[in-house]
Amino acid sequence: MKKHFWKKAAATVLAFGMTLSMAACSGGSSSSSSAVASTSDSTSATAEASNGKKYRIGLSMGTSNTEFCMKLMQEVQNACDENPDVELTTLSADGDSNTQVMNIDNLVTMGVDAICIYPNDPEVCVDSMKKARDAGIYVVIIDQIPDDRDSFDVGISVSMHDLGQGVDEMTSDWIDATFPDAADGSVQCGVLGVWSTEQFAERCDVFNEMADYNSKAVVVESYDTNVTNFATETAQNVELLLQKHPDINAILCFTDTQACIAEETIEKNKDVLNLDTSKIGIFTVDHSSTSYELLGKSADNESCLRGIVTTNLDAGKLLYSCAMQEYDTADLVDGKILYQPIEKIDVNNMDEYAKYILG
Repeated sequence: MKKHFWKKAAATVLAFGMTLSMAACSGGSSSSSSAVASTSDSTSATAEASNGKKYRIGLSMGTSNTEFCMKLMQEVQNACDENPDVELTTLSADGDSNTQVMNIDNLVTMGVDAICIYPNDPEVCVDSMKKARDAGIYVVIIDQIPDDRDSFDVGISVSMHDLGQGVDEMTSDWIDATFPDAADGSVQCGVLGVWSTEQFAERCDVFNEMADYNSKAVVVESYDTNVTNFATETAQNVELLLQKHPDINAILCFTDTQACIAEETIEKNKDVLNLDTSKIGIFTVDHSSTSYELLGKSADNESCLRGIVTTNLDAGKLLYSCAMQEYDTADLVDGKILYQPIEKIDVNNMDEYAKYILG
């Protein structure tokens, strides 16, 4: 059964007459106080069903400083642009959970009809999400799902454990192909993780279990990266890893932003540290055009990025559909969750994913 949009509760919302100008996501991160404010106009049978008023969607981003996040925002924007009776307002918190709470509260005050949330920490957002639902606003959350199922209407999720497992499995396959005669515990692995939330930790904890997936592997270093200083700290951690373990063989990354930084850092240090890049593999969660390009170069060992585990290939479109309440309720797990499949991408199948990643 298909659920249709604009079934907002009878709660009265504040009239919001001003129109915000679109600030394109391609500019990367926004100021931490108010973030990217974007408004787009679009149509829908819905909006007309509500006395000519536009259907207003608020998009709350925990961060906007990765290519994946920018692509997600742009996909939602594009979907709204195709519908002249829909208006989109986007606010990004730049990795600050308190700012995201404030942004969600602001969207409630604006009187939007639906709020889509890509959380920095979902548990911190729960009270504001409940306020939104109490105000009759349809709440959709993607990626990390809070324990309190009453705080949202629908969640778009993926198993964090399965993402981590996918990285371990791809790493294991590469280890067997590259080091067929290696002794147990001889293939050195490093982890670039993020343990700032319980769900992030669930993914990264699996990275640290690499030896359980391949007895040849041993995790020699594991770094917890601060999300508010993500790029700089990642680069510093990779430098440390290479200096302490110049014979490192595999680097497992929380996100492809880290994978791209790891590749850049290896390239910068390969001559100084005499690194054999044919014996180094980078594996990551999440995709972007940059990581996709690096993956292609690994066929000739011009890059060390050899595997991508990802999901939400049409995340922006799906988020928009859920905000419009246009999804199949039969696909929901426990009446609330749309689980997305895991995809493993390497040089052998990457062409199948070009249209999703490159657009």
